[in-house]
Amino acid sequence: MPDLTDQMKQFAREASADLVGVASADRFEDLPAEENPLSVFPEMTAAVVIGRRITRGTLRGLEEGTNQGLYDQFGYSWLDTQFVAMSTFEVVEWLEDQGWEAVPLFAFPPGIGAQGIPVREGAPAPNVYPDMDKMAVCAGLAEMSWVRIALTPEFGHRQRFQMILTDAPLEADPLLEADLCGMCMRCAEICPLGALDPSLRGG
Repeated sequence: MPDLTDQMKQFAREASADLVGVASADRFEDLPAEENPLSVFPEMTAAVVIGRRITRGTLRGLEEGTNQGLYDQFGYSWLDTQFVAMSTFEVVEWLEDQGWEAVPLFAFPPGIGAQGIPVREGAPAPNVYPDMDKMAVCAGLAEMSWVRIALTPEFGHRQRFQMILTDAPLEADPLLEADLCGMCMRCAEICPLGALDPSLRGG
């Protein structure tokens, strides 16, 4: 019979997750409190990162310059707030049905920063927003590119992530060992706004 981790991953895929990985809590110990999942759920033992791909066709409206809303809905807002959220929430329900605590976390932009004051001494100010690209790396799903975007072997940079914090005894996935970025600097060469400085390579 499959163990709990395998059962959870199978259920996540049945809930339409394209990517699912597990990070052990010790992988977050050195993160700042304001972006650390342990600040949200100190008793967690593992984090499940759920990903769904940005479909290739979603980009056509942008490429043709004829329909920005196509990507905005199916590649960004609906994908995060509805499609990935439903897969994540179904896995939360599954973990709770097995008797474990499960805390879903949405992919807020990490640069938003604090929006309140600490509720007690030593606590970070609300809200704590883990960087989902970093979380995907911690869960063995991705590597970080030169421009600090998570890349996966399956979909490159085309996916959205959410995560679940749990006290379930899940087995962590190994960190991804790949060379997906390659540091070719082609992104800097073709950036239409010239926003990337190739002289910072390796910096």
